[in-house]
Amino acid sequence: VKYSPDEHVLLRATYQTAFRAPSLQQLYMGESISHPFLRDPARGDDGMQYKTKAGGNMDLEPESADSISVGTVFDIPMPENMSLSVSVNWSQIELEDQITSVGAQYMLSNEELFKNNINRDDQGNLEYINNSYLNLAEVQTEAVDLQINYSIDTSIGHLGADLAAAYLYQYDYKARPSDSFVDLSGSYNRPEWRGHMGLWWTYDKYSAGATVNYVDSFDQLYGVIPEVDSHTTLDLQATYDLTDNSRITVGALNVTDEDPPWSDGEPEGYSYGTAGHSPWGTVLYARATVRF
Repeated sequence: VKYSPDEHVLLRATYQTAFRAPSLQQLYMGESISHPFLRDPARGDDGMQYKTKAGGNMDLEPESADSISVGTVFDIPMPENMSLSVSVNWSQIELEDQITSVGAQYMLSNEELFKNNINRDDQGNLEYINNSYLNLAEVQTEAVDLQINYSIDTSIGHLGADLAAAYLYQYDYKARPSDSFVDLSGSYNRPEWRGHMGLWWTYDKYSAGATVNYVDSFDQLYGVIPEVDSHTTLDLQATYDLTDNSRITVGALNVTDEDPPWSDGEPEGYSYGTAGHSPWGTVLYARATVRF
């Protein structure tokens, strides 16, 4: 939904629903058997080794998500050779039936919730526990995004600047039905702040730009050192238009060759997947583009 009460103001809102099907591993991973030391409250024992099965679950349902986004764009009046726009956006995502496993002891301690996963004989003796993947976890997130774009035409070319920042102020996670929601914003692999700022120049067939990227610090997974440090990198790029429909581009990522901050939660020593810390250092690239 979009609504413009004024030529310089745009209000917008969206609602989306989505799903993610279980992965092949979550569905069909081979069964493994172990005998951990567990306590069975139903029998009142002091603990012994019980048979536990783990693996894929072909009865898994897709994870589902509902998201709401509300925002506004301000096109601020400027002199004829300038433009300035500011956008602010709030979003909320609720994820249900997230696929997870909870552990055999938790199942035994909450047997009324997992009767189908705990198998007993006619005398009530525990035969085995099925600790395969289940649709259990829930996630609720809220974030604010800010975008500022500015440009000006000058005698030496067109100059532009842009700033984008995202603030994750809520990441509530409930792993198991009897748990309370826990706010994980700022925890491992969930930095509260991310952003980038770019400066660009264009003149005739030439253009060049620089982008500063920032990822906020966040908690270590195990806490040997309290935090994974914040990470800032600089990218450069230059382009030349050979013709109206072809151009060449050269550039460098992480020009200052910044090492990713150390993380205790990954065997590689850095958090690449979610936080985006790259071990490659400076990367040079070139490409040619032809439009038909």
